[in-house]
Amino acid sequence: MRVFIVEDHDMVRQMLGRWVQRAADLRLCGEARAAEEALQKLPQCHPDLVLVDISLPQINGIELIGMLQEQYPELLILAISGHDESVYALPALRAGAHGYLMKGDVDKLDEAIKQVRGGGIYASETVRALLEKAD
Repeated sequence: MRVFIVEDHDMVRQMLGRWVQRAADLRLCGEARAAEEALQKLPQCHPDLVLVDISLPQINGIELIGMLQEQYPELLILAISGHDESVYALPALRAGAHGYLMKGDVDKLDEAIKQVRGGGIYASETVRALLEKAD
């Protein structure tokens, strides 16, 4: 599975990249610091999965998720954020993300990718409860 990372913080982006490179079934195909850069690089990379930070300069992650979903409907997208999931998870999922992972829960990244890869939606129990309320 080819993975592309969109994260504006260098240390977090590098950490995620190293994690992807260590995974036997994942391959890092590219990375970007901002949405505009991601939109330019994605056509050459052909990723299967994009990890998108919610807080990006200029075009935020939720807007980028919507753009990616529109341009690449088959693309799997996992939102990653340090922001309160009770505020940002539903907008990210409604924009087209296949999951929402808090940066503090990065130890669950394996689980999140497996769930998304298998056609499911990854969300914490808190977000699942919000989804049930929203329906």
